[in-house]
Amino acid sequence: RYCAGEVFVLILVFAGVSGAGKSYVAEELARRTGRQRVGFGDYVRYKAELESIPLEYSALQELGHSLVSSGPKQFMQDVLKHGELDIREDLLIDGLRHSTVLDALRDIAAPQKVLLIFVETCDEIIASRLVDRGMKNSKSGLGPVDLQVQKGLRSCADLVIDGAHGIEENIALINEAERRH
Repeated sequence: RYCAGEVFVLILVFAGVSGAGKSYVAEELARRTGRQRVGFGDYVRYKAELESIPLEYSALQELGHSLVSSGPKQFMQDVLKHGELDIREDLLIDGLRHSTVLDALRDIAAPQKVLLIFVETCDEIIASRLVDRGMKNSKSGLGPVDLQVQKGLRSCADLVIDGAHGIEENIALINEAERRH
């Protein structure tokens, strides 16, 4: 995207509760567009392995919370560095869990535009996906971070898509949102 000699960069960030389909959408969009992609969960799992922390859901949630609590801006910079991403290029980042990290990314990326895409999916599909992953099988069983994501990040999303819809439909919605921004 160019305008009067300037390059406009757009960073797409995907949020949603566990099992909503955000990583699938981000990975498919990266595959189709050639954009660089990193997941917050990828970085947290990397840190867990370095610190010999079990790769279990609750342990990873606790580690992620600890890393963010130590400083959202530093956490965001570490994620970008781990993914070897250039903030001056179009990027895809999935697995956003905290609004403070979104704020930090917007500060780091300025003047580039950061577009928050919230992926939601019906309870039955989420429950099925969580069971497939060996996690709890009901919406009420979601941890406090998922509940925060569901309430807080959805309300500030630039676009909300349904992870149960086909990938073609969701990518079309994302492309339209990109054109508007």
